[in-house]
Amino acid sequence: MLQDYKDKTLCVVDGGIFLSMAVHLAKYFKKVYYYTEWRVTYPKTNDIMIGEDIPEIERINFLFDKIDEIDLFFFPYIYNSDLQLHLESLGKRVFGSRRGDELELYRVEMKELMKKLELPVNDYKVIKGIDNLRKYLKANDNKYIKVSFTRGDFESFKSPSYKLIEPVLDDLAVELGVSKNTKEFIVEEPVNAVSEIGYDGYCIDGKYPSKGYNGIEIKECGFITILKDYKDLPKEITEFNEKIAPTFENYGYKNFFSTEIRVTDKKKAYMIDFTARLPSPPSELYQLLYANLPDIIWYGAEGELIEPETTAKFGVQVTMNCLFADKNPTPIYFPKKYKDNIKLRDYTIIDGITYIIPRKVEQHNIGWVCAVGNTLQEAIDEVKKIGDNIEAYDLKIPYEALDKAQKQIKDLEDNGIKMI
Repeated sequence: MLQDYKDKTLCVVDGGIFLSMAVHLAKYFKKVYYYTEWRVTYPKTNDIMIGEDIPEIERINFLFDKIDEIDLFFFPYIYNSDLQLHLESLGKRVFGSRRGDELELYRVEMKELMKKLELPVNDYKVIKGIDNLRKYLKANDNKYIKVSFTRGDFESFKSPSYKLIEPVLDDLAVELGVSKNTKEFIVEEPVNAVSEIGYDGYCIDGKYPSKGYNGIEIKECGFITILKDYKDLPKEITEFNEKIAPTFENYGYKNFFSTEIRVTDKKKAYMIDFTARLPSPPSELYQLLYANLPDIIWYGAEGELIEPETTAKFGVQVTMNCLFADKNPTPIYFPKKYKDNIKLRDYTIIDGITYIIPRKVEQHNIGWVCAVGNTLQEAIDEVKKIGDNIEAYDLKIPYEALDKAQKQIKDLEDNGIKMI
């Protein structure tokens, strides 16, 4: 049963992506502060607008000004492990990954750890410098290029052939500037898979809840998640979880996480990408699916695993894409009755109008449309109904991603991996 938190104050330390989570949790706490880092040599107004004038929460620009009144700190994102550990040393309640964010930030080290744990690892090379990367990609087609630590440099991308990827490398060389020939790139072999599955849930010091959600993602487009007992999850998912559990425990990991696992027709499962934080998707759905989300965070911060109280078997979310919003403040309109189903990123409210605020890294994704149901079709129908009532210039909602996800579920079941 959900505890009463109306005498407690929460602070969410974020980067803008999980603003909707702070707004959602404000339903339960006396006060929710929201903080994003803005301090650079020459700060810009946009950086201190995220979360501003949203009635449910209060944006703060100086975290330690409020430290004495904050009962719980929630770090849904990475890069703040030192701050988490410092707050913990002060006796503060902290829900976050701590140094466990290294599992996401350092890709090569993660692969080496997986080898030690006797988990499958796809072939890869580390190539230093963009000139060497060009040379390699000229001779080798169909590779994936990734980077460690500095996620803002570029998103992982595929190189089908050099002639197609050359302009991307030209642009990247300009973006990296003087570091272009010292930067290290991870070049991975593709995994020819039946489908991609993964775990989406939380871990408290190496322990997992007895039930939760796992699902199918169509990258940067849509997601379907399904409630299952942990014991009934595909072994391709639980094998990784069980082998990584002691590492979680050593880190004192208390946060959400997700895995992307590609399964071949021989049922060999490659964990190709790890998210040591609140995943997006499907964390936007957690706000609708977990009735006791505050309990999970409050007690989890102190090392106590709380089982989830769930509201539905299925959850569906589909992205809202808007190229115009990459460079321009963009107003967005929708009926108030759908507010809980529309999870926006990087926004503020001015004179009653909601604006998406452009940031340094262009991502096109301004948020998600979410719905839940006791059948998959019920959730899909609801998400489409809600999406059709959203208005913004240049807005695109790729409903077709849900058809692709359903096909992947069928392909998995045809290969003996039961998802529903």
